[in-house]
Amino acid sequence: MVLLAVGEWARYGRQVITYSADADPRTEQLGVKEREAPQRIHDYWASVGHPERSGLDDVPWSAAFISWDIESAGVPRDLFCPSQTHTIYVERLVERAAELGEILLSGLRAIDSPVVREIRGLGLFSGIEIDPAWASAREVAMRLLARGILTRDTHHTVVRVAPPLVISRTQLEWALKNIRSVLAEIERGLKRAA
Repeated sequence: MVLLAVGEWARYGRQVITYSADADPRTEQLGVKEREAPQRIHDYWASVGHPERSGLDDVPWSAAFISWDIESAGVPRDLFCPSQTHTIYVERLVERAAELGEILLSGLRAIDSPVVREIRGLGLFSGIEIDPAWASAREVAMRLLARGILTRDTHHTVVRVAPPLVISRTQLEWALKNIRSVLAEIERGLKRAA
């Protein structure tokens, strides 16, 4: 999505704000102007159900562009709602983060393992505090990475879990299953070694 957005910015905007001590800031548009390529703006509008609009009218199209970008990146429509307004995206992302965050936190808190000292989080941003007597956060993060789960170890004892906002419930449940498995492996491994 980012590459698509950067490509479109390079085509249309490449807007640069120039600051000077001698004058007010000014915006320069270095790329193609909307009126010079209305078909692409039409594509943005078509993605939100308004194919009658194009770059030749004076309707702001930035939210329609966001819908086009998300759709062009292959994100399924059940994960986003094409809209011509920006607020719906923010509202939906906040709702999804709260909803899926509850699933993530309750799933993490349900893990009964001596490897885990504490679970904390908000929305889709969670931390698993690891008991250093069992493993380091780095070891846990590397084992999760080997299973396809990208996390981050912080402060030597915390594994940060911050999935993307477009994660599906199925993907989140798969990740929770693998987190449980990794922690169980560590627990079994240390018990065998003792």
